[in-house]
Amino acid sequence: MGSTSPLREPSRDGLVFPAVDIAEGDAEYLPDTLATRGLTTTDVVISSLPWASFGTELQQRLIHAVTATLSPDSVFATFSYAHAQQLPQARRFRTLLAERFEEVTVRRTVWCNIPPAYVLQARRPRRP
Repeated sequence: MGSTSPLREPSRDGLVFPAVDIAEGDAEYLPDTLATRGLTTTDVVISSLPWASFGTELQQRLIHAVTATLSPDSVFATFSYAHAQQLPQARRFRTLLAERFEEVTVRRTVWCNIPPAYVLQARRPRRP
């Protein structure tokens, strides 16, 4: 028998991580999104954007917006599907991360995910 209770937004209910402020919006306008909250920097950015689908210029604009808002010891995390890792745009994105961050780690592939995916974790942004 299925649940009859309404769905909740689990990240926003404040029960699991009450101190976490989650902002949603266009990544290109991340500095503006933070400014509306009275902030200029953030400690963590978690992205699920399809980076391998973006052209060079859009990748650069979005990463610029992200790195402009990250504090010096912050983390940027995103994921990519394993089948896309050899696409030119995916390789270009990994190169861009290496240019814009001091440390980039490719986490192990999660084969149980459909499709299989891996996390890219970037630390300590370099300023342009």
